[in-house]
Amino acid sequence: MIDQSKDDFDLTLMCDALDVSRQGYYDAAHRPVCERDLKRQQLDDAIRLAHAESHCRYGSPTIHAELAEKGIECCVNSVASRMRAMGIRSVVHQKFRVSTTDSNHELPVRQNLLDRDFTATLPNQKWACDITYVHTGEGPLYLAGVLDCFSRRMVGWNIKDTLHADLCVEALEMAWARRKPEAGLLHHSDRGSQYAGGQYQDKLAEFDLTCSMSRVGNC
Repeated sequence: MIDQSKDDFDLTLMCDALDVSRQGYYDAAHRPVCERDLKRQQLDDAIRLAHAESHCRYGSPTIHAELAEKGIECCVNSVASRMRAMGIRSVVHQKFRVSTTDSNHELPVRQNLLDRDFTATLPNQKWACDITYVHTGEGPLYLAGVLDCFSRRMVGWNIKDTLHADLCVEALEMAWARRKPEAGLLHHSDRGSQYAGGQYQDKLAEFDLTCSMSRVGNC
């Protein structure tokens, strides 16, 4: 403490305030650092570095594992103790949850014609559609896909950073342009507002596709 403040405050006043003699301060300042204190300082520096490199996410078990990989010998209890002494702790982020299906709407819901029978004897008999998401460094991106139940091939897809209806409409348009299916193809999806909304339903009517929607609780 005295070393850190000696340029700002009078040395004699600081020694008096801390109840130490000037000679005692000089003796301590020139005394060689003991091996135990040196190892503790090296451990503290390694803990700070590992914690900073994890963007403050790592707790003592993970930091201990990081140090072990670097050949630094210590126990996890020592790491936890030094982290407490230095006021270092892991930053716990709430788990990110994404909901891609908004079924809380008053839009018309179609009958479940597929009835969980995803088998098909020919291409372009049944298409199954859904939305998922992909984690990125800048947040989630939403992926809408159209899958042919016969080949399990993704015949249409679209990626956006929002869940607006055009995410799914453009995926359907890609599938239609690539396959040009005959009228009556069974198109199955969940009851989400993207699929139940007028924009998507108009596109199904334009392509003459038969709409089917899952019952509540059926993925």
